Amino acid sequence: MKEILIYLSQTYWKLDKHAITYILENCNERSVAKGEVLLKEGEVCRHVWFVKKGLLRAYQRQPSSPDKIFSNWFMTENNVATSVLSFFNECKSEEAIVAEEDGIVFEMLKKDLFIGIEQRPCMAVLTLLIVIKYYCQSRFNETFLRMKEPQLIFQAMLADNPELLQRPRQKDVASYLGVSGPVFREIKSGKYKQKRK
Repeated sequence: MKEILIYLSQTYWKLDKHAITYILENCNERSVAKGEVLLKEGEVCRHVWFVKKGLLRAYQRQPSSPDKIFSNWFMTENNVATSVLSFFNECKSEEAIVAEEDGIVFEMLKKDLFIGIEQRPCMAVLTLLIVIKYYCQSRFNETFLRMKEPQLIFQAMLADNPELLQRPRQKDVASYLGVSGPVFREIKSGKYKQKRK
């Protein structure tokens, strides 16, 4: 856990020794097996996870066609994972979170996170900066998905985190981009041409 706290302090905001002690006392290390579900659809998400090792995937079903499943995001080492809407709104989650590889996560209950934020200002700043990072990433993706420009998200992933295109199943990456397998292959090969109406 200490190496992750160092990473967070160096990447986002420096944690003081009291915050580090609080986090160490209130996080549980959890081994997860490939296929293990951390959050089921319909459950209220009460945890935040920090990935030490492995790959998690958030996915949900299309409401009008429940047999169709779409990936919402992938979380690898040093990523924070939670079901954002369920976690913050305390509602039933429309998505599930599953381990796509054997791994290790650190999990903290929402109540413990918020007590830490209230008591330790550096935890509040750290949490704010993490939320801002993921909000910006989500906004970028939403913009290009709405414009039907999935190749731009692919290019950003390729530049910023190419392993996110290697480790998940290719059909899951395609579903994240909102395209079919053949279209995803065209995007990867650079031959994709957006069909104009």
